[in-house]
Amino acid sequence: MIFQKLSVISGLLVMSGIPFTAFCFSETGTAGGKELPKKAEAMAAPAAASKSKILVVYYSRTGYTKKVAEEIAAVMGCDIEEIIDTKDRSGIFGYIGSGRDAMKKNLTVIKAIRNDPANYDTIIIGTPVWAGLMSAPVRTYIVQNKGKLKNAAFFCTMGGRGDKKTFADMEAASGKKPFATLTVLDKEIKDGSYKAKVVEFVKSLAGK
Repeated sequence: MIFQKLSVISGLLVMSGIPFTAFCFSETGTAGGKELPKKAEAMAAPAAASKSKILVVYYSRTGYTKKVAEEIAAVMGCDIEEIIDTKDRSGIFGYIGSGRDAMKKNLTVIKAIRNDPANYDTIIIGTPVWAGLMSAPVRTYIVQNKGKLKNAAFFCTMGGRGDKKTFADMEAASGKKPFATLTVLDKEIKDGSYKAKVVEFVKSLAGK
């Protein structure tokens, strides 16, 4: 099933003429961290030599944004990068401090990234919504790498509202109008319905 889903999305990307490689498989025969059947592994082998040109980048304080990011990367078969904040944001004080940093549009100190965004055609950036804006770690990533972003798509996770303002904030900071955007509510992550929204998000990328 995993390989069939990847094949469908791959076909959509190819037919749409998107100028980047949409799928990359490891040489160990996995896709999105899951084992491929031997037949599927053989069919996917030519793609293993291709370097992915899509990168999913995200920050997650509670783990919700992480789940969505990993699902997108699994469906697309692309690289993924977690933004690691050096500031402790756990607990109630971390929650309050995070909201304050977002409102003031403060930057933070993040750990060195593994993947250079300049090597990718499209960066899919994900953030939790903090006080109606993007998180401080994602703001920091965008500010530090703004000149390396060729094309972008955005996604966010939130409890209630603030996605439109957050996407506008990300667009202003990056100077890039997103190919597509995806909003996922916390309740959709809890009940698993976000996975269908991810597939539609990937299709929208293919269409553009």
